Amino acid sequence: MLLARVIAEANRLGADSLELNVNKRNPAVAFYQHMGFRIERDEVIDIGRGYVMDDHVMELIL
Repeated sequence: MLLARVIAEANRLGADSLELNVNKRNPAVAFYQHMGFRIERDEVIDIGRGYVMDDHVMELIL
């Protein structure tokens, strides 16, 4: 699985953590939690023309 390879490579390179953004309503939130990520904070990012990204910022401590 791609995410497992990313985690392995981050470990190999000595990273302390991984961070990602995911839309709050995206079913992938549960997958990321299953993989060990936790919700660190929420962010609302203005992407213009009245649209925003309403995201969770998730982190995995390696």
